[in-house]
Amino acid sequence: MREMVTSTTVTAIVDMPFFLLFMLVMAIIAPQLAWIAPVAVLLMILPGVLSQKKLAKLAQQNLKESTLRNAVLVESVQGLEDIKLMQAEDRFLQQWNSYIRITAQSGVEMRKVMHALISWGVTIQGLVYASMIVVGAPMVINGDITTGAIVAASLLSSRMIAPMATLCDVLACWQQVKAAKSSLDALMNLPVENSKDETRIYCPVLFGHYQFTDAMFRYYSDSLTVALRIKTLTMKQGERIAVLGRNGSGKSTLLKAMAGGMDLVGGELRLDNLSLPHIDVADVRRNVGLLTQNARLFHGTLRENLTMGAAHATDEAIFAALTVSGGADFIRRLPLGLDHPVMEGGVGLSGGQRQSLLLANGKRMLTFGGDHYVTLPLLRAHAKHFGKMALVHFDAHTDTYSNGPTFDHGTMFYTAPQEGLIDPQHSVQIGIRTEFDKSLGFNVLDAAQVNDRSVDDILAEVKRTVGDLPVYLTFDIDCLDPAHTAGTGTPVIGGLTSDKATKLIRGLQGMNIVGMDLVEVAPGYDHADLTSLAAATLALDMLHVQAANKG
Repeated sequence: MREMVTSTTVTAIVDMPFFLLFMLVMAIIAPQLAWIAPVAVLLMILPGVLSQKKLAKLAQQNLKESTLRNAVLVESVQGLEDIKLMQAEDRFLQQWNSYIRITAQSGVEMRKVMHALISWGVTIQGLVYASMIVVGAPMVINGDITTGAIVAASLLSSRMIAPMATLCDVLACWQQVKAAKSSLDALMNLPVENSKDETRIYCPVLFGHYQFTDAMFRYYSDSLTVALRIKTLTMKQGERIAVLGRNGSGKSTLLKAMAGGMDLVGGELRLDNLSLPHIDVADVRRNVGLLTQNARLFHGTLRENLTMGAAHATDEAIFAALTVSGGADFIRRLPLGLDHPVMEGGVGLSGGQRQSLLLANGKRMLTFGGDHYVTLPLLRAHAKHFGKMALVHFDAHTDTYSNGPTFDHGTMFYTAPQEGLIDPQHSVQIGIRTEFDKSLGFNVLDAAQVNDRSVDDILAEVKRTVGDLPVYLTFDIDCLDPAHTAGTGTPVIGGLTSDKATKLIRGLQGMNIVGMDLVEVAPGYDHADLTSLAAATLALDMLHVQAANKG
């Protein structure tokens, strides 16, 4: 197809004006012989036109059988173990041989026709020269034309008919190219998850409140069979639910539908009061963890499989996740540990071991607030997976104030060390402009010294303080000076500039950041929307840092 589009067809189009030019010259020097070349071109093209129907049938058959042959090959390789256990080797071998035979037969038939057309064109090309001599010689004897005219006409006819032979190649290959293009068009026209014609809702945080109402699902868009029907079902945030049922009742299909992997063809499925099909599928997958029946491991090492979603995860973080999933013990027994090689599809590991590894492959999250208090439950959740963390905290306040048994947006980082969530000795608070208790152990960099020191100097101290611990990054928007971000509930003058803050965030690249949040944004207090712009830019920089860390 590539050769047809870029070479053969272009050559035929470019040569057409020269054929017409040579015809004009021929009509001037030997008008009695000018009819031979057009007749030859007609004879050359006519068989190719008449053969198109047969070529189209052969091309479609060859493409169909080639597709089925490749499908059998892929299925056989993927299900080789099952084929052996079911003793189905003969059946698949017969299928393979049948498709090979039919593909070869249709290919031979098609090549016969194509070669016949090309040979016919070469034959006509040779007959043109002979026809010029046979028809022109008597005219020279009778004195109707000169010897020079017949010589010139013979040479011109050979030159003008040679480019037209390319048309035989075009007609011979046209149906094959047409069939290939139709197949490629069908592939490119398949529905995509995020169509350019659709506008999806961006939801960075989903809480997991599901509501099904007369919902019907099917496996793919062209299927006419409804795979799952749910009259009414509600799942509230925080509930623990067991899905029970007989084989084929739709348990796995329900879970797949909740993760956005099924087509909703009727009724309604809402997640956090939003229609699930309208939510960006990337947001759903980021917030929903699902281990399917057919989950796979890929060729590489255990470490590479475990860190696909977190390329810079430390061994401690990996084993913390493995401990939760039940895979830590057998990993420790392997001679190479996390560097144990995994073959294609996870060959060499049991099914349970594969699932344990897949469960341990966690995600990283950026959360938006609201009240800075949201950081405390986020720290608790992250500590279950990563253990004690270092805190990198941008704020005007340390939020390390004790308020007895009451929790609010000023007490989170007083409570978090007491619960063992963060290590104050490895934590840094940047941009502080209010009173704080030095005995709590945090490394506090107040706004005055941050504004005076260079970005590189500050980053060096941050990385030195944090060390090798996993890092939780939290940014209160009032860390910035009110001149840049007036839209916050607790503004304090003398803060950081937006320029220095963005440079500091970008400089955190390379650190093991396991979670992030950006809080205390109150757009209602800022009619110019500068606060929203600053928050969005900082959030984007955080995501860039995380993406760069993942490679």
